[in-house]
Amino acid sequence: MTEQRARSGTRRRLTVWSAAAFTALATAVAGFPGQSHADGPSCSLAVEKGVEWRGGFNIPLRVVNTGTVPLNGWRVTWTFTGDQKLHAITSSRWSQTGRQVTAGNAFWNGNLAPGAQTGQLSANGSSSVPFGPLLDLTCTPL
Repeated sequence: MTEQRARSGTRRRLTVWSAAAFTALATAVAGFPGQSHADGPSCSLAVEKGVEWRGGFNIPLRVVNTGTVPLNGWRVTWTFTGDQKLHAITSSRWSQTGRQVTAGNAFWNGNLAPGAQTGQLSANGSSSVPFGPLLDLTCTPL
């Protein structure tokens, strides 16, 4: 019985560690906002699990004010890994040149208090290859 408890305790620790490792990896790779706040203006792009189908995709995104002062606007950029072509990013002004995407706030979602986030922005597009990670994610406060 003691041996059984020891094994299940090990499993619990492993599960907790795995969840923490996954969260850290998601934060580093996908640009999810971290726990700490930067002094002054700062923001990040949270990339949520998207939906992919043959020839297309939809990626939910949110801009988060990670700083200590209100934002009066934001701009996010990233690079696709394949031949993804955007058709729209809802609630955003955007452009795509090759694999490089730039999106900026609409007039109604640029002002974000510290800790606040935009409503969901949906990036919709087409692709002939499986969707890969978004590279070089940046968020610039304006």
